[in-house]
Amino acid sequence: MASTISKSVDQLAFNVSLVAYDHGLTSEDFPAGGRLGFREIKRNKKIEHLKDGDYTIPPIKPTHQELSIDQAEFVGIWIGMRPSTANNVAEGGSSSNSFKGKSIQNLALSGGYTVLAKDPKALRVVVPMDKETASYYVLADPDNTGLCWGISVLITEVFFFPQYRNDAQTDVSKRKSEWSERVRKVSNPVEKVSFAKAYDKTKFQVPPKQSLANDLSSFMGTYIEGGDESVLRSAIDLIDRIDTDGSFIPPPHNTALVKLAQSTTNMSGEDCAAALSELLTLAPELKELDITARELRRINKGLANSKAILPYCHLRAFIVQCVHEMRMFEEDDIAHVIVRCVNHVRLQIGGKPTFVERQAGHDGLSLILAGQQQKMQDFLAYARQSITALKDSQGNSVVATAPTLPQIWTKYGVSPDLDTAKAFATAIHRHNVEALATILAIFEKLLKGNCDHLEKLRMSIPPVEPDEDGDENMTAGI
Repeated sequence: MASTISKSVDQLAFNVSLVAYDHGLTSEDFPAGGRLGFREIKRNKKIEHLKDGDYTIPPIKPTHQELSIDQAEFVGIWIGMRPSTANNVAEGGSSSNSFKGKSIQNLALSGGYTVLAKDPKALRVVVPMDKETASYYVLADPDNTGLCWGISVLITEVFFFPQYRNDAQTDVSKRKSEWSERVRKVSNPVEKVSFAKAYDKTKFQVPPKQSLANDLSSFMGTYIEGGDESVLRSAIDLIDRIDTDGSFIPPPHNTALVKLAQSTTNMSGEDCAAALSELLTLAPELKELDITARELRRINKGLANSKAILPYCHLRAFIVQCVHEMRMFEEDDIAHVIVRCVNHVRLQIGGKPTFVERQAGHDGLSLILAGQQQKMQDFLAYARQSITALKDSQGNSVVATAPTLPQIWTKYGVSPDLDTAKAFATAIHRHNVEALATILAIFEKLLKGNCDHLEKLRMSIPPVEPDEDGDENMTAGI
């Protein structure tokens, strides 16, 4: 039944055609957050294709099971109602010339909108949570647990509650899109980005580390084509910026710290003091721990006795962990503390949990060479990944390299359009990828040769005999 009585628009639900529905609900009838649980969505079914006897109408007030959203398979936002006559009046308002250019606010001033009376067969309309677009479903056919099925319904049959409308909108098409967007923002608050309206070419840029690989390949290409040594110096500086633990590696930097990390003999008090100074210079924030040279001497003794291998990149985390455990468990044997901390730090950084013992004949210098060899091998893999990433991307300089595109349109008599622009950009990008692959292939060959050279050098280093007086000196110092 319909009437033309005037009523507050905040107490009514409206469809996009400006027909109102008097649902008779109060604020106490709505759940907190407007969320309702439901069982599942019936695929390939729409409510307008079903007859009254094809489904069961649930009560309008939510059941306890529907309010227990943490136990429901699906959760939706209750955004409006669908009266049983919704299909008949879906286009009724907008089909009339008197409603064109009108809004709910306009009609509210004159009381000229049609109001559908409360319908006992009306169904609640929900929009599932966390979806990229707003899809509308009525809740029907409750099971023995009290949860309903979701059945698809057209937006033109939905009567929206006031918080999901813009009552000032005068265009029916814009009401559909704008009201749906309001619903989507509530059901899925993640910001939606329109590619056409918010294009950002940086989205297609290679990630920062892979962009650095592009710069590095450019330096190497310049050098191969006849560049001087300053180009190589620039390439080395670039690698130093990528290598976050390079400052821990001597010589000539931090010799005392590396002597501590690769302990095979006991260090003197002066060496431990120098290692502490280098550590605090590298990481001033560690001053808060009040680390002492005496604690570093204990660490040195434990490393020497345990024969543990401590990678350079683990050094800072290891010292912090080891100092903490020495202070917490003063009675523990220092060698056991060292092994525990080495394994703990290795697990945190993603290494294997098994303890690796230093082999005989592997002194500090050989381990330095082994570390450098591993870094170069890692960089080889990094270069291969960079090529793959560039092939998978759309190129970060395609747009910038197309100033001659109008000339190509003129030369071949092609009218300017997006398709030819894409084809031109793709051709340039493919050329750049092939060129980069050629440059990096040469660079890969050079790095592999360096790795082989380091391997031969490491294996040729003779074992270093331990200092026989080391234990006595260490005991006297502690």
